[in-house]
Amino acid sequence: MFRKSLVCAVVVLFFGAGFVSCIGFSGENYPPEKPIIYGPDNGLVNVEYTFCTDTTTDPEGDSIFCLWDWGDGNVSGWLGPFASGETICASHMWTQPGVYCIILKLRDIYGMENESDPFCITIVENRRPDAPTIDGPTRVKAGVEYTWSFNSTDPDGDNITYYVDWGDVCGGAEWHGPYPSSQEVFLTHAYASKNTLIINSMAVDEHGAESNMTYFDVIIPRSISFNSIFMRLLEEFPNMFPVLRFLSKL
Repeated sequence: MFRKSLVCAVVVLFFGAGFVSCIGFSGENYPPEKPIIYGPDNGLVNVEYTFCTDTTTDPEGDSIFCLWDWGDGNVSGWLGPFASGETICASHMWTQPGVYCIILKLRDIYGMENESDPFCITIVENRRPDAPTIDGPTRVKAGVEYTWSFNSTDPDGDNITYYVDWGDVCGGAEWHGPYPSSQEVFLTHAYASKNTLIINSMAVDEHGAESNMTYFDVIIPRSISFNSIFMRLLEEFPNMFPVLRFLSKL
């Protein structure tokens, strides 16, 4: 606290005449009120988070400057001016895991300062989701739609998006989601060709961390008619036909 001073200026006019002009400030100057920081108290590396104060108020209504100390060696420098009563927000990201304590300093236009209590945030590495499990039929018919289930758990509880390549179309991979962690997801597909194909799938969390790939074999068997089997036998055993004709007459 200090008493605001009287500022006087001597104005000299032409021909030596002049006068003294004074601007008076009455009363005492007090620092801005102590700010309170609001924001998340936990987060992930390389993700930006926003923090705000309650209304920043100066007792005399003076304009306010602010400085954010992010606790990791980074300081915003003095920002402003902000009007008394204004809410102030700023954003920051941390590049290493740890516990960081943020301090917000306020200064009025006369240099009187106040600061917040430390507000601490715990920053951790983002962990990737588990490789998805795939469950469903392993033998299917061409042209018939079947259902498979996909499920993955994210250790941080993040939402999950599934990458699914059914294996029958080059470049035809699909994205499904996002879904809550550990929620079983049901997807349908119909295969057109008869072959042995592999479903490829991975889980991706909301921060871009990818799981390992999961592979699931699906067999679409080729149908063989009785006539084709009979003709193949005759090709392999040509002397068999007279015997069969003889037996049919018995």
